[in-house]
Amino acid sequence: MMENGIPLFSVYLVDFLGSSLMIIFSLASTCYTYGLKKLQPKKMRWSYLFWLCMALTIFALSRSIGHILKYIFVFLDHQDIWKKIAPYSGGLNTITFIIVGILTFYYAYMHEIIDLFRKEAKDLANTNIRMKEAHMAIRQLNLNLEQKVDAQISSIREEEQKYRNLFMQSKDFIFFCDKEGKINDANPSFIDFLNERKEDIIDKSLATFFSEKNQWHTFQNDLFTRGFLKNFRAEFRTGDETRHRLLITAASVKNDQGTVRGFNGIGIDLTATSSAVANEPPPSEARISLSEFAAQIADELDSPLEMIAGYTQLLEKDLQNREDVEMLKAIKKQVNHCLQVEEELRDTALHSLEMKPVDVNSCLEEVMAVMEPILSLDRILAKRHLSSDLPLISANKKRVSKIFFNLINKSRQSMGRGGYLGIWTRYKSDTEEIEIIIGDNGPQVPPELMEMMFDPLPDSEKDGSRLGMYALLGMIKAHGGRMTVNSPPKDPELIAFGLNIAFHIFIPKIKKKS
Repeated sequence: MMENGIPLFSVYLVDFLGSSLMIIFSLASTCYTYGLKKLQPKKMRWSYLFWLCMALTIFALSRSIGHILKYIFVFLDHQDIWKKIAPYSGGLNTITFIIVGILTFYYAYMHEIIDLFRKEAKDLANTNIRMKEAHMAIRQLNLNLEQKVDAQISSIREEEQKYRNLFMQSKDFIFFCDKEGKINDANPSFIDFLNERKEDIIDKSLATFFSEKNQWHTFQNDLFTRGFLKNFRAEFRTGDETRHRLLITAASVKNDQGTVRGFNGIGIDLTATSSAVANEPPPSEARISLSEFAAQIADELDSPLEMIAGYTQLLEKDLQNREDVEMLKAIKKQVNHCLQVEEELRDTALHSLEMKPVDVNSCLEEVMAVMEPILSLDRILAKRHLSSDLPLISANKKRVSKIFFNLINKSRQSMGRGGYLGIWTRYKSDTEEIEIIIGDNGPQVPPELMEMMFDPLPDSEKDGSRLGMYALLGMIKAHGGRMTVNSPPKDPELIAFGLNIAFHIFIPKIKKKS
């Protein structure tokens, strides 16, 4: 074993031993990485290293076995056999080397994938933590919400009881009837007036107590035709055959489809009233007591309604069921309506107002600065005819502004889209009053509805109450003023302008102290 006189035994020995050790180390690496992969099967890095070691082991086996076979065949003097299999051994080495190279180049991408998976896993963990926190918060809310809602419902029931007490203790006659006129319920005053037991008058026709049948037919026809009757005079015959003259205000009740399903009413015994006028309190005193009662009711309603509105909004965000959401929206709508009525009750209350000198024209200009953009959107043209050098009035500016704002907004709503609105201010020297006129070319108001425009009682379930106009009239009277409505107007200037309805507000000027 000489090559150009140099012994090669040591080289062959090192090559033989190195090939054997390569096989041993590659197999050991494969076994070790297999153990790591089995220990943590979800770790992609161990899987990658295992398959890389497998490829290296195949390469080591192919190359090392080829070298070892070469020396065996040479020492056994079978070089011709080696020459036949040598090309196959070299080809196998090349294939395995290519596989190892591909796996090696793939490591960079494998590292990026692992980092991406790690980031996604971290984000998922953070999301899971946030979801657990949100779940705990919602669970805590659900635990407390039922108790809080029960408390608010209990509060509303107390308010309902107060209204019930008012119904039971009222000296006026209050009754409820179905569409045929059969009595469904009545307060004790009406039962005592009829001089009968309650169980005897329930389901009994109201027509039974009318002395004249034609009065009943007129009452029923007018009520269902117009939907409302105010100060209807009728003669009633009670159980002891006594005749009484009654003054009745009644309103029909309709369902969502507009079909009349009954009516309710309030009656006053004019016979008893005329004989007891001397014992009645002065009208101003009665009005103030009613005002204070309205203010107390408004204060009691305010907090429970606000709480229910808040909790309804919270529930609406959390619920997924569409029917539940729609139900909550319906509750929210009714609560908002109650809040509006509560505000109107508060405005109706005649508390002492802080009065200061107020310029009517400046107050109107401030209101129009807010309303004109809204009127423009509805394509409503507003014209102002403000008299200069108007005297000042003693007023609460906030309340006066609200009067103007509500009347202008009422005109906007009645006109719909398109129309024109007129505002005038004048000084009436004969009465020393400032006259404010607000009118529009919207629909005229029928005569039968004019008389009930400022009545606080409901016209129907659909129309709700007229507390808004009633409250405005109360605020005007609180300033020592008055208001009239003409539809159509009588003033030639207003007629020439094309108005179909005009509200005239009269407020006295500040009088000089003598």
